[in-house]
Amino acid sequence: MEFALAITVKVETTIKEKFLDRSKLILGLSQCRAYPFYTESVTMLQTHVSLLFFTGRKVYKVKKDVTFDFLDFSSLERRRYYCEEELRLNRRLSPEMYLKMVPITRNELGELSVEGEGDVVEYAVKMRQLPKEKMLDCLLEKGDLSETILDELVDKLAKFHATSECGDSVKKYGELENISHIVKGNLDVLEKELPSQQYEYLKSYFQKFIKSNENIFEKRIDENRIRDGHGDLHAGNICITDEGIMIYDCIEFSPAYRCADVACDIAFLAMDLDKRGHKETSNSLVKKYVEKVKDPDIYAVIDFYKAYRALVRAKVAVLKMSSCDLLEGEKKQAIQEKRDYVRLAISYCAKPFLIITCGLPGSGKSWISHKLSQIFDAVILRTDVIRKELAGISPTQSGGGEFEEGIYTEKFTEKTYQTTLDRAEKQLSDNRVVVVDAGFARRSQRDLFRKLAEDKSYPFILFHVSCADSVIRDRMELRKKDREEVSDAGFDVYQEVAKIFEDPDELPHYSRIPWEQGADEELTMDAVIDSVIEQSFKENGSL
Repeated sequence: MEFALAITVKVETTIKEKFLDRSKLILGLSQCRAYPFYTESVTMLQTHVSLLFFTGRKVYKVKKDVTFDFLDFSSLERRRYYCEEELRLNRRLSPEMYLKMVPITRNELGELSVEGEGDVVEYAVKMRQLPKEKMLDCLLEKGDLSETILDELVDKLAKFHATSECGDSVKKYGELENISHIVKGNLDVLEKELPSQQYEYLKSYFQKFIKSNENIFEKRIDENRIRDGHGDLHAGNICITDEGIMIYDCIEFSPAYRCADVACDIAFLAMDLDKRGHKETSNSLVKKYVEKVKDPDIYAVIDFYKAYRALVRAKVAVLKMSSCDLLEGEKKQAIQEKRDYVRLAISYCAKPFLIITCGLPGSGKSWISHKLSQIFDAVILRTDVIRKELAGISPTQSGGGEFEEGIYTEKFTEKTYQTTLDRAEKQLSDNRVVVVDAGFARRSQRDLFRKLAEDKSYPFILFHVSCADSVIRDRMELRKKDREEVSDAGFDVYQEVAKIFEDPDELPHYSRIPWEQGADEELTMDAVIDSVIEQSFKENGSL
């Protein structure tokens, strides 16, 4: 009898779940009357696994009926269980925010309500709605993140990690087998979404890093650095309220994605800060945390975990791309996010290397250099700027501009390149990627930098940027109107340089980048990144 009853209940539940499809759920909970209090409007936001309904006072989070290799929300029972887990785990950091789990019901007329009468058809986590303008991502965008707030955040995270569970059931997630399994899962999802060279580069890096750093990973397990942490620690999940810092939305659906080295939690937030263009704040966060918890070994694994976390975000973007619920604009955004996070991951994997540009004035060298600096967090050494610095004038002040006259004589040019070389050597020794934005019209100029890279065993990459004469002429005309332009070269100088320019055919390998009007920027940068990867393999034989 009990067995038969169990079957009946399961069948009824399944029928109800199938009948309540997602579109009806969204429509029903988008109505103001669905809530047990007065609200003027309801705003809906969705992720790849959740639906969130904002009422102005409270937020209701509903789990989608989805299944991935890392998550199973396929049944109502499972979604209820993970709502309870979300409350339990997030109350560790923000008990004031996480209120309770509530039922979503449907009455005889088919109307949905939260905490209402009728059959229970879904569950939601009821939360206090936090002020958007106080979210850390908004504060960063406005430049309102103070050192005091950063100190308070580090203090809260340090205390959280110190009191989080760290028994044998948690420690196992710090073992190499488990780390390798999660990394492989991320790469498997991304394999068909990436250019083959980028995929192989990332795969090779992770395999070699794990294999060559076994002792460090084992040491961190022995020191109880593996904790039941947050798992999704980025600026969008942190709010600086008047009552204190609230950190929310930790991973509830899988301990394998939540339990990890504390460095992995910190790396996620540091990576997110890097992605948002706050590299100094990112470095400060890591430094403050290391000092607070007295864990200098974090520096040995931080870039590894940053790369790992960047790929997690890339994986999430890929999952978004496959969602049928997204609008076309949202899908395009997800594609760009995937691309950006993969490039960020590659930047953490890359060893220090030296890139030089080569080409005629106006060909697009500075644009390529700027994009490379963004991707690889590289130092740009621009000879146009250094030349004027040596001459004692501001970057935008004219230095004459006549071919081989004034500050453009052969002797002054030699001085400029030598100064640039000295600065490149210092930056490389500080473990930085260096991009030299210069014309390098002569082989002798290129040889100086190639020899530096060879002597110090740094990968050396040259990009020969080219463009049609007609496009160059148009660019030169636009330059005349730009008060922030640094280069003095006009089309007449372009023609003179073209006469003496020596193609870089002395090098066994280099990359020619055509940067014409209307060229696809993203495809161009994918080609540039592939060239960096290819030359890195050739120079080192490995990563």
